[in-house]
Amino acid sequence: DGALDLAFSRADALIERAGNALALEVQPDGSLVVGGEFERANGVRREALARFLPQGQLDTTFDAGMASGSRVNALALQHDGRLLVGGRFATIHGADCHNLARLESDGRRDATFGAAGGPDGEVYCLRQQTNGAVVMGGDFDMVGDLAQARLARVDAHGEPDATFLPVLGHRIDVPEAYALAVQPDGGIVVGGYFDRINGEPRANVVRLLPDGTLDPGFD
Repeated sequence: DGALDLAFSRADALIERAGNALALEVQPDGSLVVGGEFERANGVRREALARFLPQGQLDTTFDAGMASGSRVNALALQHDGRLLVGGRFATIHGADCHNLARLESDGRRDATFGAAGGPDGEVYCLRQQTNGAVVMGGDFDMVGDLAQARLARVDAHGEPDATFLPVLGHRIDVPEAYALAVQPDGGIVVGGYFDRINGEPRANVVRLLPDGTLDPGFD
């Protein structure tokens, strides 16, 4: 009914430091993963990413070990319990990992994901397709060694997909993709700041077919 849940943590707990929470993901057991731009959670050092138990206590078994100044903008939970993370960061537990990562259930980086390198700029949004591929939007020009500006896809192993090449454009400014949704039929809805895609006029919201081409039936 919208009333405050007094059983969930304390008034002075959860996220600390002048910052914010930008992404939430609820796990099957009711635990809550929170991403954003913060340094501490419930008094414990947690940079940009933390997990809380169903009653709001910090889950001390989960620690992504992100460096100071990191920011997490987007989260997506896979069916196998691993967690996709997008944002602005360069390392996880001291290992190079740029702006896109997959974490194990305890926050350790999945080193098998993204061996070719991540996006060269910040990731704002991401969604997983039914085949395990990950579509993402953000402020980047390259994913690994592949030129994919603002909107890109990697396969289930984090390798850039050279067949997915939608091109956002704007007549007077730099386009951005801020929001994504994958529909049950595989269609990809993109929201952001743009006035064309693949040379066709489209203002700020567009639907793509699963292969990244423009859906001519959505206008």
